[in-house]
Amino acid sequence: MRVTRKFNVPDAKVLEQTEIVISEFPKDQKDFEAFDKSFTPDVTHKLSGFVKKVTNTGTDSIIVDEQAEITKSTVDALNKCNLCHKTIIYFAKKSFKKNIQVLSQFGINDASKVKNKQGDMVFFMKTHEAVILKYADELKAAGCSQEQIDAYSESWKELEAANVNQETKKLSRNSMTAKRVEALNELHENLKLINDAAKIIYSDDPIRLQKYTVPRMKSATDSPEDIVE
Repeated sequence: MRVTRKFNVPDAKVLEQTEIVISEFPKDQKDFEAFDKSFTPDVTHKLSGFVKKVTNTGTDSIIVDEQAEITKSTVDALNKCNLCHKTIIYFAKKSFKKNIQVLSQFGINDASKVKNKQGDMVFFMKTHEAVILKYADELKAAGCSQEQIDAYSESWKELEAANVNQETKKLSRNSMTAKRVEALNELHENLKLINDAAKIIYSDDPIRLQKYTVPRMKSATDSPEDIVE
């Protein structure tokens, strides 16, 4: 389920303001509770809990960087598969020369269709592995080593594992991002509630009110320079 961010202030500013409130609220807690009985001393503990939820899921940039690392591993595995298949084709051509019927069994005409698609590449190599084993002796006679034959099987298995890991991480990233945004929304909502109360409690004390003022954007550019403190 997609969770929508309900505010347009940078996360860092929200967290910064939260730390200020956590630090200052205990000094003014009795004023808040006299106005609204729900403002008990547990307010700061509640805010700290939301902060922990946010930080435990990691920032958007960290999640993206982790995904990029996994994507690179998948691309590397795909490149290795392409290289291993080209190696086998090289020796197949040496061994069977112009025997199109046999060469076609190695997927010589179809490799280009899957070279950039990890899922299709895994299926392609799995399908043609039996052919390689069938003609292993002929390939070896043409100069192919057992290590090169084994590398073919190892490469598609590596790609399969990397592909599963990538897809799993995508689902995990979506879940983590949703949890982070949900926690930030709750945090911002609680800060705003404290701010709304402070506007009444400290209507004649702008200095104390300033401590509870939630940062907001004064324009739609989302630039840090546009933040109103």
